[in-house]
Amino acid sequence: MNNTRSILPIEEDKRWEARDLDIEVSAVGEMRDEALNQLDDVVATVRGEGGHSPSNEELCTVGVDFEADRVRTCLLEQVDEHRDTLIG
Repeated sequence: MNNTRSILPIEEDKRWEARDLDIEVSAVGEMRDEALNQLDDVVATVRGEGGHSPSNEELCTVGVDFEADRVRTCLLEQVDEHRDTLIG
């Protein structure tokens, strides 16, 4: 197994971005070490080695609107239910 990773740390606008060039994922942080640590967590999650299902609070923090999602899901179900009528 190859344990070599190609990582590119970039400082821009007073923040750091760390990119894993092999897996093609990125993470950001205010400090270089923070971005690199976040990147390790992202890579572990992508590889199925870590992470957790987000809590409702975490989802709200990143802008998930549960009410809007329920409405969207309801509309999609109605479209699926009436697809033959809508398409003709």
